[in-house]
Amino acid sequence: MTGEATIGTIVGNYIKYIQQANALEFALADMLRTMGREIPLVARATAIPAFLLENPPEIYAPDSEMAQVRKLLSEPSAQEIIVSQHLLWGRDKTNVFHKSFWQSMAPAEYGIKFEADELIPALSDVLSVAAGHTVDAGTLTPQQAQAILDTYAQKKAEEKSGTQSGVRIVAAGAKASGKNPCDEICEIACDCMNDRQGAQTLTRCVENELRKRYYDPENGTFPDGTARYPSTPESDGPRPEVSYDPNVPNGYIPRNSSRNPGMPSSHYPYTGMPRPDISWWKDGKLWKIFELKFPRAGGGVDGQTKMQRNGEYRKIAKKQGLNPKKDVIELDIAEDCTCFKNGGGESKSDKCEGLKT
Repeated sequence: MTGEATIGTIVGNYIKYIQQANALEFALADMLRTMGREIPLVARATAIPAFLLENPPEIYAPDSEMAQVRKLLSEPSAQEIIVSQHLLWGRDKTNVFHKSFWQSMAPAEYGIKFEADELIPALSDVLSVAAGHTVDAGTLTPQQAQAILDTYAQKKAEEKSGTQSGVRIVAAGAKASGKNPCDEICEIACDCMNDRQGAQTLTRCVENELRKRYYDPENGTFPDGTARYPSTPESDGPRPEVSYDPNVPNGYIPRNSSRNPGMPSSHYPYTGMPRPDISWWKDGKLWKIFELKFPRAGGGVDGQTKMQRNGEYRKIAKKQGLNPKKDVIELDIAEDCTCFKNGGGESKSDKCEGLKT
């Protein structure tokens, strides 16, 4: 069975075995109480083995198999993911959410342990981050899960070796190519209309692709592996779904992450805060705001949001020193983009004429 059983089978059998063993323990204790102290010790000694032979647990889960499963979450790469992605589910542990505390320790010293019924949810979250897509740990063998963690650890080691002079080398998107941002947005939006890649909405599909191209997974990822933040607070490029707080001094300041100061918050929506589809940074600050409108299946296009109708996006631009008329750009994907038959697309609108990232 070892090497062939799935994690779900191993953990399920173990939990069932523990439940049966506990029930057997209670039954044995009840039998001893029924026999009473007046029964000779020799008779009781004979009755106990007979009882155990007549009432054996139906399932036995070898410790070696559970040890393989538990070892997966003890891997340094798995423990690092648990801490960096805050996958401890609100456990009441001193300093458990204090990032600097955990980062001051070697991965092998994290010592995060899980009960049997927590193993599959915990492994699923960890493996989803490591693989870059949703993984159900219960369907994998321990060997398959180990392979995912090994690949992840190797990738991290390679990325670390690619860091020179304290400057992280990241994938270059339009930021490096000087592309027109509307061309890139149209390219992605056209692809998303052909295949959302599992996203619930077309806008979310565009958001996910921009995060893949411009955000840095070294700064943390969502459970599906998508990066949460840019490389640095000043990094140029698109920032999807940034919320702007109108109730702070000077108003309409980007809402920052509470865990990563200076980085845009990856949680939304915040009540009362406008949230454009794309805020594009250039030279370390907000440069353009893009709002996307996709064609509807029944005809027409997406309507304006309440925040748009109330002029909130233009207020953001004005407070950030931009031109509200020129720097807030609404792209109607059907009208402003040319989608190619073989995938991708480009802008055909004069709204973005002359723009270069």
